[in-house]
Amino acid sequence: MNSHRTWQLYQHVPQLAVLDAASVFITHAGMGGCTESLWSGVPTVAIPQAVDQFGNADMLVEVEVGVGVQLSRTEVTAQALADAVAAAEELSGRAGEVSAEVRAHGGVAAAADAIEQFLA
Repeated sequence: MNSHRTWQLYQHVPQLAVLDAASVFITHAGMGGCTESLWSGVPTVAIPQAVDQFGNADMLVEVEVGVGVQLSRTEVTAQALADAVAAAEELSGRAGEVSAEVRAHGGVAAAADAIEQFLA
């Protein structure tokens, strides 16, 4: 692990601002965070806590997507988290590819247009 990293702690930061600057996103794997990390091209360390988060984390790790590393909350230690972050950093190229695929579908505006067209 690079001992020259700079760590910063804030009470609140807009998630998209974090993703614009992050090399890895540590997340509980809620749908919003998963979608935003895919859009932003940032690999994840997923530590699911409840409900849909386990399935979301599994999908980030699956070979077809391949943009994440998953830890059980019972496995989290400083060393395990550092190792997971290092492994996720290795997935940055794939995360960039997935981001390009996701963005090619047009984002929120295209989704809204499709819904409006369906409802018309």
